Amino acid sequence: MAGEFYISGLASDFDYQAYLDKMRELKMLPVRQLQHNEQLLLAKKQAISQVHSLLKDLLDKATSLENPDIYNTISVSSSDTSVVTATVDGNPVKGTYKVEVNQLAQANTYKVGTLEPIKDLDSPITKDGSLIIKYLDDGEEKTLKVDYNGKSLREIADEINASGRIKATVINLGTSDSPDYQLLITSEKTGLNNRITGIDDTLDNNGIFSESSDDTYETISAQDAKFFLNGVEFTSSVNDGIEVVDGLSISLKGKGTADLTVTEDFSSLKSALEDFLKAYNDLKNGLDSLTAKGAPLEGEYSLYSITSFLFREISTQLGSLGLIEAVGTVEDTKGNLALNSEAFDSFVKNPEIFDKIKSLADTVENYLNAYDVSFTRQENVISERIDSIESRISFMKDMINKELEMERLRFARLETYLSNMKSLQTRIEAFASSLSQQTNKKG
Repeated sequence: MAGEFYISGLASDFDYQAYLDKMRELKMLPVRQLQHNEQLLLAKKQAISQVHSLLKDLLDKATSLENPDIYNTISVSSSDTSVVTATVDGNPVKGTYKVEVNQLAQANTYKVGTLEPIKDLDSPITKDGSLIIKYLDDGEEKTLKVDYNGKSLREIADEINASGRIKATVINLGTSDSPDYQLLITSEKTGLNNRITGIDDTLDNNGIFSESSDDTYETISAQDAKFFLNGVEFTSSVNDGIEVVDGLSISLKGKGTADLTVTEDFSSLKSALEDFLKAYNDLKNGLDSLTAKGAPLEGEYSLYSITSFLFREISTQLGSLGLIEAVGTVEDTKGNLALNSEAFDSFVKNPEIFDKIKSLADTVENYLNAYDVSFTRQENVISERIDSIESRISFMKDMINKELEMERLRFARLETYLSNMKSLQTRIEAFASSLSQQTNKKG
């Protein structure tokens, strides 16, 4: 019953709790073995996951070697990035280009005055007219018409901005106590071919917006960029993405003179190869450690086939060109590989090296993809075995606890019975003693 407890040996002088503890110890031996097996599987799963992680890292590095961007061996640098910068988007002729920037392209801006001051930015206009803005879009004449009846100045600005070709802001030329809100409109694009060409109110002097040059006027003139490249003058409606040198995208940043230098650059490819070889070394060293004597994967000799295959492929594709060298001394290398920088710098101009690197990357990627799937499957299988063992352990513990509880209850009932018998014996002895004393008195 709930709340009951028993103290072992009170009636019988037999400590049955010690017996039950020993019984539990013996019953738990199979459980201990299962727990040991579970720990071995956990260690093996962790080791396999570690190898899998190293393998996936090498796979990622092999995939990187297939990225065409790292074979774009042309780079461009600027002697003054506050004047001009550039990016490579093709195959420019190597050399130095002197750039002199005299003027940057800029967008056109107008202040649009009103016939009467607008005091409330959010108050609807009651006149039935329209604001007409004429502008050029890459040289093509266009018109933006904004009907202002029932709209506030804020809403008019929002509608202009929604056009995507003209931007509008609202400024206050008055004071906080006596506002005078007016529009500033700006071309979305820079250059003369994107300038604003006219501003009109359809109601003229009966409308809202002033057509007088005293109220509505240009605040920033539209202008094209002007620059010289190696002495040749150019103009551009934009400051960025200027294509006057085949294979280069030039961006003008400010007035001044600077040099753009186009050179061969193999640093990305070299870095990718070094990362690939480091990932190979990490995988090999990880396998050596995890398959050593006493390690979780001891005896898993099939794993050596991975590094054997990779070593053979790397040696065949890159070693034959002298691009691979051992790391450190013979005692320290343990099969680790490194890129021979001098050989790389010598052979890198040979197109054959690109083909061999791409071929190696493709071979390694296909090979490791199969192992990637295999390792994932093994991890799942081990996880299922661990779950199964945990279920068995839980079941066995429950059964042991139930069995021991039944034994404890038997001993407790026996203890109670013996206690009752002992109590009865005591009463009988007391009765017999009392009876004897009475008999003696009568005699």
